[in-house]
Amino acid sequence: MKLSTPVQIPPSTRPLTYQDKILLLGSCFADSVGSCLAKRYFNIVINPFGTLYNPISILNAFHLTDTPDLIQHQCLWHSMYHHGDFSHPDKQTATAQIEQSIEQMQSLLQKVEKNTNNKISDPNQSALTHHQDSPATYIIVTFGTAWVHEMDGQIVANCHKLPAECFHRRLLTVDEIVNAWQPFIAAHPDKHFVFTVSPIRHLKDGLHANQLSKAILLQAVDILCNGKVDNSSVGDNGLRDSVLFDSSSDYTNQNRRATLNLQPKTLNTEYFPSYEIMLDELRDYRYYAEDLIHPSSVAVDYIFERFIESRTTPATQSEMRTLYQFWLDSHHTPLHPTTPQAQVFLQRVINTRTHLRQTYPWIPPT
Repeated sequence: MKLSTPVQIPPSTRPLTYQDKILLLGSCFADSVGSCLAKRYFNIVINPFGTLYNPISILNAFHLTDTPDLIQHQCLWHSMYHHGDFSHPDKQTATAQIEQSIEQMQSLLQKVEKNTNNKISDPNQSALTHHQDSPATYIIVTFGTAWVHEMDGQIVANCHKLPAECFHRRLLTVDEIVNAWQPFIAAHPDKHFVFTVSPIRHLKDGLHANQLSKAILLQAVDILCNGKVDNSSVGDNGLRDSVLFDSSSDYTNQNRRATLNLQPKTLNTEYFPSYEIMLDELRDYRYYAEDLIHPSSVAVDYIFERFIESRTTPATQSEMRTLYQFWLDSHHTPLHPTTPQAQVFLQRVINTRTHLRQTYPWIPPT
């Protein structure tokens, strides 16, 4: 008896391993999956600019090299390219935090040298320094919404509770997303990109507008990962329209012809169907949190399991089990820490940490 509709996920063309430096970007779903990876001690960085939701703001995080002009509102200084976590009453403090995030992102974007070894060759080099300096090899991108807010003609990452009249709100189009991301992906063949669409619903947009948004994201990601194009649909200007995106639809410019600069499928992009898993395999409100918007912890764990099944090898999964058990042990507080049994347990954790850090130097020393 089937009680759900299973989503078929092809195995990854580039399995994730512990030799990878993983960068997770995007909506709060990226934070949830990143937290699961962190508990398995993968070498990860989660949202250096804070939680970002739309594809253009996520891409802007890669391109930003200088500290942007800050805006003061409600006694806080804000960057329109960062999440509110970077806002601060003191401008210098906010600037310092923002500069650090930009430096970290640019470090992650450095070219990956072939045969890079994640082990520390210099025993005096700290694990933290190694973790911060190594470039990303695996980038997981979660698109949350195609709705954007423009301020002075520029798409912002967060409105920071500024008055609504400061912004122009609109939907991105499929070709905007694809044309923005394709050159960036092509410029970084040393990195493997996994795209997904967040299953978190943006109910403030309304249910219909949320579905339109997700449909645009799904189409754009499909083109980025598969390079699909409708060969039978050619516009008056000789350019092909995108497969599913009808330029006559009422949520686009009726006179616009698609101008996608489509490329064939690349080897460094893949799609993971977290959106489909939530909607089809977990089609029940019991898998949502109390707000009925975010996936519950059970749903996040299940989607993470599906991710690991399709994106790692059995050898990596064996490593994960070992490291997750260590995470559980290291976060366990004995009820009676002064007893001989507790002291043996705590010493075993210390010894295990010392041993594991030889292979996984990003594990914290304490």
